[in-house]
Amino acid sequence: MFATPRRVYFRPECRTCLVCGAPLAYSHPVWRKHIIGLSEVRWVGSPGYRCRTPTCDRRVYRSAEAEGLSLKGSTYGMDVLVTVGRLRTVDHCTRAEIHAELGQRGVIISTRHVQGLYEAYFALLGCTAGQQVEAVRRQIEQNGGLVLSLDGIQRTAATCTRGHPRLRESGAYLRLPAAVLCGPARTHDADPDPHRNSPPDLRR
Repeated sequence: MFATPRRVYFRPECRTCLVCGAPLAYSHPVWRKHIIGLSEVRWVGSPGYRCRTPTCDRRVYRSAEAEGLSLKGSTYGMDVLVTVGRLRTVDHCTRAEIHAELGQRGVIISTRHVQGLYEAYFALLGCTAGQQVEAVRRQIEQNGGLVLSLDGIQRTAATCTRGHPRLRESGAYLRLPAAVLCGPARTHDADPDPHRNSPPDLRR
């Protein structure tokens, strides 16, 4: 169990208006909440500031550091979210195992919240897909090309959409659509599995 939460308030990193250069003045609290981390629980506040000039831009300035402590609407810190994602994707832990591991570290969390944090991690990971593609492309260029190997894929309705040719040279995976793997056998445009790209249930 954690001790009494430490109160922390984050002021905006810039202290003057970006438009006119006048000093900023406190306006209102943007948000205040508990943030549960791996090492402590903090009561964090993010006050909003505005330019003192009445005729200037009325934008609200807030702390970028505070915004990076947790996701909006979540009381768990980014360190907890990343730990959940690592335990699942690297250590291949189930939801119950992740819940037990966090409990041993003193983090109070339900198995439902573990699933929610992994789904958020999965979504954030998708935002970096473009960077991963560029990294793989550079690796392929360094290797002078890539080698694809199909691991026992059979042309059947059950296995048609589950082919994952391995990029042996780059250490990455390339998921090809069913139309590429199976030719013109598909007779409709709808995805046969609309949940194929959604994060898996961690109970398995």
